[in-house]
Amino acid sequence: MRREKVLILAPGEKGLPELISDSTPMMRACYLSPDGIDQHLEAGVDLDVLNSSLLLRTGDSEALPTVTALLFSNNGEEDIAFNLDGHAKKVRARLYLAATASGSVWGWHSDLVQGKLGYFVTGMLNQRNLWRIRRVETDFANRLNFAIQPLVLPNGLPSLDLTAVQDQMVRQEVEQHWREFTEVSLRGLPYRTVNAAKDLCECLLLNSLVSAGHVQIGNRSFKDLLDKLQEVIRKEQGTTTKSIPYTELHYHLMSKLRILHGRTHVGRVATSGRLTPDLALTAAQDLIEVLRAASLIGSSS
Repeated sequence: MRREKVLILAPGEKGLPELISDSTPMMRACYLSPDGIDQHLEAGVDLDVLNSSLLLRTGDSEALPTVTALLFSNNGEEDIAFNLDGHAKKVRARLYLAATASGSVWGWHSDLVQGKLGYFVTGMLNQRNLWRIRRVETDFANRLNFAIQPLVLPNGLPSLDLTAVQDQMVRQEVEQHWREFTEVSLRGLPYRTVNAAKDLCECLLLNSLVSAGHVQIGNRSFKDLLDKLQEVIRKEQGTTTKSIPYTELHYHLMSKLRILHGRTHVGRVATSGRLTPDLALTAAQDLIEVLRAASLIGSSS
């Protein structure tokens, strides 16, 4: 079966559709409101060409890595005629219109009216990229220019070296938590990335404290384990022999994950505030620092 070629047409000088370059920096994109973003990502984002909008990158901002882009919203299909290499062609085409500051009924327009800046999702089916809207301006044609900034996901996650984990059951648990973390982080699911990072850190911390004889194996809360970690760090401060691989820095990184994990629960939003994807996705780097301290990844990863 022959694969159909996608042609991009735009009005020319005479108003007739003309073929534009394949190198035009245009991306399929879907808008997500900042309200309930993790649930939307979890449910799946359809980046199929028949349903998504298009983002046309128009330039780089002074505040790199922010870029500017025009949004073209899907406006149904229509029959059009155009010339291709001197031959008249007639095709059924999907129409995209530039988003303007007035007359829009799209979700992003409602959010803008309320002063909310949401997100655009781009990328591939199983590995999506999340862009945070930083600023919106109108140009001479009343078109909306979006300044967007990528939320950097850990697409280059390091490989684990589990030779330092002697206990086979602990090793299997670490491997399971790492697989879960890799899956949700590469899918760009902020809340689940936090939860997976917290679960893996809790497993590593418990293993270190048990191995060093500071606690007994059993059902312990992450907070109790962190309290014990801080106690051990202070007791061994200034000594040359360390019974655990973690420092005050790692204590604070893991404490941060515990606090972020608490804010992923729906009931905590009213009292603690909503956890933004920007902050949630920093959990990946926090986890990598803990893994490095535990000698589970190389120092250069």
